[in-house]
Amino acid sequence: MYTPSETDILRIQHLVEDAERDLERYDTEIGAITQILNKLQEQRKTLHRYTDEHKSLLAPVRRLPAELLSEIFAFAICPEGLTIYPGHVGAPTLTLSHTCNVWRNIVYSRPTLWSCLNIDFGNSTPRTMLLLQQYLDRSGNVPLTFKISATAGTDDEDDLDELHENGWKTLEIILSHRLKWKEATFLLHRDIYTEGFHRMRHIPRPTDWSLDRLEVLNIHWTYASLLLEENTFFHLFVRWPALRSLSLDAFHSFLPFPFEKLKELRICDHWVDGSPEDMLELCGGLEHLSLEVGDGFDELDMTHKNLQSLELHVDDEHAAIALRGVDVAMFDEVATVRVSCRSGRVRAAKF
Repeated sequence: MYTPSETDILRIQHLVEDAERDLERYDTEIGAITQILNKLQEQRKTLHRYTDEHKSLLAPVRRLPAELLSEIFAFAICPEGLTIYPGHVGAPTLTLSHTCNVWRNIVYSRPTLWSCLNIDFGNSTPRTMLLLQQYLDRSGNVPLTFKISATAGTDDEDDLDELHENGWKTLEIILSHRLKWKEATFLLHRDIYTEGFHRMRHIPRPTDWSLDRLEVLNIHWTYASLLLEENTFFHLFVRWPALRSLSLDAFHSFLPFPFEKLKELRICDHWVDGSPEDMLELCGGLEHLSLEVGDGFDELDMTHKNLQSLELHVDDEHAAIALRGVDVAMFDEVATVRVSCRSGRVRAAKF
């Protein structure tokens, strides 16, 4: 092992001191160069941003009229608009408003861009309620189109038979804007319709609580039975002056809708409270009917003075084939008849 002498130690110490002075000089020079580099990088970013901003002024989209942009936005946003699902929130109109001042002014000036809603009540939170309220406020006085449902969560798609408090509050928010409803779809467990009646009948409201703008109503419920209770939160409304189209899982004559004024009716399962003939008599102004039926075509009497088109949906091809033995005279007064089975094949049609 080498052991330096006293002379060697002094020489080595001088060498280390010289090397340390060189290191300090290099560090100083590197620091100065780094400062210059950082300054140049910041200047480059500024120039790059400046270039991009001015390039954007030349973009073809800048030359589109605001009216055309708003139509493009409407096409991109509809039909669902605001969507609140388990584990997902989509607010495309709000996203567009954050793009630039021009786009924000466009979407803020067009209330229809805020008027489409697709809400799952089962996962309502204070944040989603604020977002919903923002959309409803921004929609102004334009008609609303919405679909509401209530599922258990991302891993459980079963429909809830009871809402938590945030869910009921969300429903109350929707109800508070009832005068703006134009097209409404409800996909709820049948018990929620009944519970909603008992919870909301105590809410202070005018004696003529109405849905003045509602034209299209789709009501579906989930349960082994197709029966609804005789009291649903729809019974809280006493006037439906504009309702013309109605879709139900099953027909119940006790439901509070103006059946005599309906122009279009769809029954999504072959359960009718009474006979189909009773239903047609109750719906005196009906022009279009879609009906799920079983094998008993021979028991149907489709003579109806106003009926223009009829769709009959059957369970299987055997039921469709049974049409061959049906007296077609029952369809004489109907301009268009279409019969299909669940496989999608059309087995009979009249034009």
